[in-house]
Amino acid sequence: MKPSLIILLAVILMSSACVQKRVARTITFEVDTTGITNITSLSVRGDDDPLSWDQNTPLSDQDGDGIYTGQVTFTTPYKYTTIKFVKNENQFELAGQDNRIIPLADASARTYRCRYDVMTE
Repeated sequence: MKPSLIILLAVILMSSACVQKRVARTITFEVDTTGITNITSLSVRGDDDPLSWDQNTPLSDQDGDGIYTGQVTFTTPYKYTTIKFVKNENQFELAGQDNRIIPLADASARTYRCRYDVMTE
């Protein structure tokens, strides 16, 4: 065999061995906005599809109690995802601070409860 063919086969074998299994993960968000004024909408943005840093994924407060909820299912090989919440379509929380890191562990579903604009983890 030619050396270039051997190298090509080795690269293909190594690259396929490095691919991590993608797992479906569902997060239910519960975001407390009680006491926050001038809020007309709350959304989430993040790293993993279907979330995006360019587009809002809306949450809802159907009973008017100030707790916005929503559920997102995505497929990722990672044990965490990063997000931020967005008030009124364009006001990112935690200005000047890091994104929220949500651990996913081995669970396929989890609930993430937090207070808007307060880093608790």
